[in-house]
Amino acid sequence: MDPDRIVGTILGGRYKVEKKLGQGGMGAVYLALHEAIGKRVAIKCLTSEMAAHKQVIERFKREARAATAAGSEHIIDVTDMGELPDGSPFIVMELLEGRELTELIEEEAPLSVGRTARILQQVCSALTAAHAKGIVHRDLKPDNIFLLDQRSTPDFVKVLDFGISKFSETGALGGEKKLTATGMTMGTPHYMSPEQAQGFSNLDHRTDIYALGVILFEMLTGDLPFDAETYPLLVVEIACNPAPNVCLRRPDVPSEIDRIIQRCLAKDQEERYPDAESLSAALAKFESLDDAPEAVKPRPVSKREMATAVAKPTPAGGKQSVVPPAPDVPISTDSEIVLPSSASSKAGMIGAVLIVLGLIGGGAAWALGTESEEEAAVVDAGVVAPDAPPAEPDAGPAEEVAENLPTEVRVRVLVAPGDAQIWLDGVEFPSPLDARRPRSLDPVRLRIERDGYQTIDELIVLDRDLELVRALEAGRSSSMRRPPETGMTESMETAVETPMMTMTAMEETTTMMDGFRDDF
Repeated sequence: MDPDRIVGTILGGRYKVEKKLGQGGMGAVYLALHEAIGKRVAIKCLTSEMAAHKQVIERFKREARAATAAGSEHIIDVTDMGELPDGSPFIVMELLEGRELTELIEEEAPLSVGRTARILQQVCSALTAAHAKGIVHRDLKPDNIFLLDQRSTPDFVKVLDFGISKFSETGALGGEKKLTATGMTMGTPHYMSPEQAQGFSNLDHRTDIYALGVILFEMLTGDLPFDAETYPLLVVEIACNPAPNVCLRRPDVPSEIDRIIQRCLAKDQEERYPDAESLSAALAKFESLDDAPEAVKPRPVSKREMATAVAKPTPAGGKQSVVPPAPDVPISTDSEIVLPSSASSKAGMIGAVLIVLGLIGGGAAWALGTESEEEAAVVDAGVVAPDAPPAEPDAGPAEEVAENLPTEVRVRVLVAPGDAQIWLDGVEFPSPLDARRPRSLDPVRLRIERDGYQTIDELIVLDRDLELVRALEAGRSSSMRRPPETGMTESMETAVETPMMTMTAMEETTTMMDGFRDDF
């Protein structure tokens, strides 16, 4: 039955449908009147196309059961379920008046620390109730956080849409069928935890903690902590890059708030807050901090950019000009802040796409975040053009940063195939490589070999912790079982490029997302 035809009809013998409130690709929400008691409610139903899929119907029904089972004042109240004349389901919910958190962020971000803390404490309360029942939301985002217009309690929170929630204690809820195949990725990409984005099956309540960290960062800055032009590259950012420091964007934000965000966004589940109640307690001390937020600063320059200013030709191709580090951006010596660049080198993008496609298929990998071609030239070669003198960094803050940098860095290299041989600076390491090496701005050679594959031979700079992914291309290999040359006598200009597998139409690659909430 076409959902639009239900306007003016009476469903379940008591709900008179008055008008449509919203429409999406999956279904629609309608305003209805409970004729027996004169109360207006919201009714959600599926489109006829979606109602033909049993799995979608099961998720739809799951939303009603999850909201009811959690039993929290901060979770939307689902009061009834029924069927349309054609047998497709509908659910009846309380009618909410207010706006989504998305609208608040778009219109007013950056938000004050206190208001942000108060809103997220209520979300934590909803999650505490849901998690206690073994329910993991898995699609937390500003669209699913609704703020009611209440004079007595401003910004009263209702968490919506448990349609793709995961019941981890199936026995307590009547035994739920498994609706998600191993490796299937469900949720909204930017708010996914690393394990969720890679399609791993071991999701627990801490994937919701991660999403709260993303929302916390977004409320304070108006931006997302991780972003990329494509879904595969976004997975690489989420799984591999450190979370940015919110204090570099909002100097008025207490440093402890950044520590809260960093803990929420930890790559390892074990390093996050153990539960939503603990996160709420950490936010409680900031709920009265209502000072007007300062303007958000632009993307900070990384310490790598600060340490290696590049001599670049002018647009006319004549004299060389030096790009200095931004003078007004504070640098944290605790951890490097690396944000995704707006442009990506072609080889790096292809390599990232290849490895993420492997991740989505069920494998695990680490990858290096995307960089611009100019930055990659500095990092991979560690040199400037032969006719350009190296930049002289200004004395002062940069020197202080250099003095405080660690003497060692951690290097991690994941290769495909996994049994390839890895040499770093003439020393052979087991695969995957995970070792600590002396920090240096001098380039060292990384060589990866395997029979039947083309050898990778490149120069890298160990000026910071590195996480690299390299995929060998099938083909004739160079001489195997031979340790690489350790000397740097050859010209840096002749350094061998990292071979990457090619993909002629990356933009045509599609990734199936659940999108259940997005369409309502």
